[in-house]
This record gives sequence, C-alpha cells and structure tokens, in this order.
Amino acid sequence: LLKESEKEYRNLVEMAPDGIITIDIKGFITSCNPAALALSGRPKDEVIGKHFTKTGSLQVSDIPKYLKMFSAVLEGKSPAPVEYLFVREDGTTAWAEAHYALVEDSGKAAVVQVILSDITDRKRTGELTLIQRDLLPESEIKYHSYIETAEAALIVLYGDG
Repeated sequence: LLKESEKEYRNLVEMAPDGIITIDIKGFITSCNPAALALSGRPKDEVIGKHFTKTGSLQVSDIPKYLKMFSAVLEGKSPAPVEYLFVREDGTTAWAEAHYALVEDSGKAAVVQVILSDITDRKRTGELTLIQRDLLPESEIKYHSYIETAEAALIVLYGDG
C-alpha cells in the first residue's frame, strides 16, 4: 500500500502544471519536477544538488531576501506567497509566484517544498509591480488603482478622441 501511495504521489508531482521543488535544510535542491525545469529552462543536472542561490535563476540583489525567507520557513513560519522576477537559462526574465512549506520527518525539519506558478502573462498585462509603483507619482498610482479595481468597462480618450 505504501509503494502504491508513493507511486501515485510521484505521478502527481511529475504531471503537475506548476513547478515543484524540494530543498534540504542546508539550501540544496534535492528534487524538481518537469514543470520547474520548463519554467527555468535549465536541465535537471544544472539544478539538482545546487544551492538554490547558485542556480542562476535569482536576481543577485534578491538573494539576501530569499535567504532570510528560507530561514523563516525552517523556523516553522509560513510566509505569504512571494512574487519574484527570475532569469531563465536563455537570459530572458519571467515572473513566478512561489508558495513555501516546511516538510517535517519525525518532528524535525526535513525539506522545504516550493510550488512555483508562472505568472509572467499576468504581470506583463498591466499589473504594476511594487518596484514600478515606487517610481510613480501618487496621482499615477491612484489612476492605476481606479483602473485595476473598476467594476465596469472603462474607455479612455486622449487628445482628439
């Protein structure tokens, strides 16, 4: 029964449309499914066994933030889903939403499981990132807020209509 259950779990992970990664308590990637590899564009041998900060996917300036978050997860804290910009193998960038969970074995931290969803299309179709919001004047932020939360169709006319 245990082998059958394990086989079913493995099939779910392998066929999942979202990326699923496990990271040991030292930060090294122990497994990843095909969707995670497709998201990064990297081959399995460039991901498995590497520290999550050394895969080339994270923006260098963001690494301290992710190390801090990783430590918090290991302490049993559940962070809210995180949106981050990452670098694919071909050098292009994309957006992912990451959900983190600590998996324990006999009451001790065993691995951190990460589920990644590609949100690139959503981010590129008008949703302002926090960085963009920081660069805009208050009036522009207010304008975007109205547009993003409108419950009716909006038409904006410029100049001569």
